[in-house]
Amino acid sequence: MNDVFGVIQDWFIRNRPYALIALLAVVAVLLIRYTSGRVLWAISRHSFQEAIRKRVLLVSIIFGLALVVSAPFWPSMNDADRIKLVEEISLTAMTFLGVIIAVFVSAYSLPDDIEEKRVFTLSTKPVHRHEMVLGKFFGFLMVFVLILGVMGAISTLLIRGVSTYSQVEVTAPEAPIIVNGAAVGAAGKGRLLRLLGREGDNYRVALPDDLAIRDGSIAVSDATLDKTTGQVTVTAPSAEIVYNDVTIARAAAGRHFRLKKIDSGSYNVVLPEDLRVQSALVPASATSEPRRNRISAKRIAMPVDTEYHNVGKADVDDGRLVLYAPNVAVNEILHFDGIDPSVLPAGDDVKAVLRINGIYGTPAGSDASGGPGQNELTRFNATVRLMNLHTRETKEVQTQGIWSTNSFGLNLTIPRRILEGGSIAAGIIQAEPAFKSDALDFFAGTRRCVWYFRGLKLGRFPAGRINGEMQFDLRYRQFPANGGMVADVKFHVSRPDGSRRETITVPIRNAGLVSFSFDREMIDDSGGTVIEIAEVPEKFTLGIPSSGARLTLLERPTAFEWSYAKTVLLVLCQLVIVCGAAVAASTFVSGGVAALTGFFVYFCGLLVDFMKGVLEMGPAALSSGHHHGPEAAESAAHTSWPLMSFLLKAFVALVPDMSKLDTRVFLLSGLDVPGGWVTRGVLATLLYSLVFMVVAHVIFRQKELG
Repeated sequence: MNDVFGVIQDWFIRNRPYALIALLAVVAVLLIRYTSGRVLWAISRHSFQEAIRKRVLLVSIIFGLALVVSAPFWPSMNDADRIKLVEEISLTAMTFLGVIIAVFVSAYSLPDDIEEKRVFTLSTKPVHRHEMVLGKFFGFLMVFVLILGVMGAISTLLIRGVSTYSQVEVTAPEAPIIVNGAAVGAAGKGRLLRLLGREGDNYRVALPDDLAIRDGSIAVSDATLDKTTGQVTVTAPSAEIVYNDVTIARAAAGRHFRLKKIDSGSYNVVLPEDLRVQSALVPASATSEPRRNRISAKRIAMPVDTEYHNVGKADVDDGRLVLYAPNVAVNEILHFDGIDPSVLPAGDDVKAVLRINGIYGTPAGSDASGGPGQNELTRFNATVRLMNLHTRETKEVQTQGIWSTNSFGLNLTIPRRILEGGSIAAGIIQAEPAFKSDALDFFAGTRRCVWYFRGLKLGRFPAGRINGEMQFDLRYRQFPANGGMVADVKFHVSRPDGSRRETITVPIRNAGLVSFSFDREMIDDSGGTVIEIAEVPEKFTLGIPSSGARLTLLERPTAFEWSYAKTVLLVLCQLVIVCGAAVAASTFVSGGVAALTGFFVYFCGLLVDFMKGVLEMGPAALSSGHHHGPEAAESAAHTSWPLMSFLLKAFVALVPDMSKLDTRVFLLSGLDVPGGWVTRGVLATLLYSLVFMVVAHVIFRQKELG
């Protein structure tokens, strides 16, 4: 059913708002044709009045409001975290308490009416049974709108109160950032800084992420370095931590730090949370007068497609598959495309060799990668993991890397099914002797990626250059490495037809949100543009989270209230689906079983994403059982997988995906909820509600009430 919904949703989104008007018009025509508005309103009003008198409703509302109102007083690290905390608690209270109310209010109503003979009063009047069911459903919907309206309004006021603060704007070309009486940096003209207070002729301001000081230097004479772990330990009674020749903090003996790089006569280290500089002074003469800030939501344009490209090359030599790659690190992914299994010898297995120039993270006593001339390494034992990029099936192979003819060769026996589709990923996940490399998540690295944007509307963007944001997990391909954890990555921004292109250099920080901009001319008349990674420094790789690399373009911001209202609307959609399931179940089972049905639908909806992940893993998801050996486990997994796959696909197809109705990831990131996300949620809710009401009507019409 989700596949059907997907097709309908895509058409619906392409044609909104006309499709929404048409769908609502069809529903309205059906209601007018087959129901009496007067009867429907009377039953809905009675169900609403009955519901608001229930104790579970009163207790849940009081508890929910207490949670929401107390949220601003919960402990948090800073005001930005406090805003997110209020948002998170408010949404959690509305969602889970709303589900409890939806289940208990709707599941027991019809069974109680039947048990207490109230339904017979209606059956003697010109009232159809489907009008009884629809009337109750709409009455409960009115209850949900009231509850979410009250809680949403109160939480909006609280969020506004927490997020409204004073700020100053830098008016000088640069405003020095002063720590301990000396300047350690500067904020550029036009920068908005949150005001914390006034100290003499200076304002104390909160430093944003890109200006906060998270690293510093410790003199070599005051600390020792463990080269194996990259850990710096203070040995002096009190060591100065210096940033831009200014002492910003002190560390006691025995304090540990993570090394970033080694400078002349000092260790540059990452500062723990308690030693970071999060606030500083700026001269009042370099800024504007304080003014009030009001929270808003960033509107973003997301790519319609993303491609991750290979860093290796596949070839066939004398009937054997040869995979070529440059220097690699343990646990680093390599993509190989264009493999044609038909040109390889017949059989269930394929002979292959993985050739690499060298391996980063060399054994103890070595400081470089490559062959015997550099680190005297001639062979090593390795475990290579292979993955089919289409079916996601994985296979691990034990092999040995042997130095020969300026490269290491690792002989592999690959099941032919891994090569189906012509695209695989490979990586060395273990090596003996042990290699000192940063732990990289397998299948999480890239050195080339392409984002495609289509249908952009220039009128939605501010004047000037187009601005955007990106976020990666920056990883070393070799450790320890010289230089800070910042990589100057080059990107090509071009029109889809390649007629115009601009190269931009973006300093990527580890797990940090980075801004970039490009010329508006890079977007063609149809609103299309292409952004691709052109060059990554050799010692780095860009880690990709499971949800994909984040790269978005920033449109004009919108009011926070509008974005929050869309989030509350999708919470209402969750309650409507749960209510529909409980009402449908209550037509043929007791109230207790109907309540369990409502909870079952909700919690199963939370598992849909997990089940999709299991389907992507394929038989490998079942091969970790307690069998006599890996071959027996693999055989049992492939035998039982067809049935398991059928059941999982049925589960994913029939159960509503509640994750598609949860937009807190946008809200907590300060982003406007995309209209397409809301449209898909509303459509899915309408379709599931229609299915539940049809089921309820069919069953209740045949039910004996005597």
